[in-house]
Amino acid sequence: KVMLTLQSMTLPPNLHCRILNPNIDSEGFPMIIGTDAIETFKDSAYAGCSGFGFGGSDARADFYGQVKKGPLAKTAIDLKRLAFVATTCQKCGGPMCWLSGRAVP
Repeated sequence: KVMLTLQSMTLPPNLHCRILNPNIDSEGFPMIIGTDAIETFKDSAYAGCSGFGFGGSDARADFYGQVKKGPLAKTAIDLKRLAFVATTCQKCGGPMCWLSGRAVP
């Protein structure tokens, strides 16, 4: 679940959490109990997963991920399909082609 969250940067909803336990003091603790999917609007993040086993055997895994799916995913630019890539000329300040170094009309 953590890896899928990091791939899409969308937090999945908590399916069975309808009412927060009244014995949990959430005052001053920043948390969101999502009942719907939540977009993070980030392109990369860290996430962790803790496991607490019977008899005191504990484990922790931390992950880093970048978006691979969805609208925030970075796409590679195919420079061969571009007519030109405009950049600013260092001498005159006008537009010039980054690929050939010539002025852009």
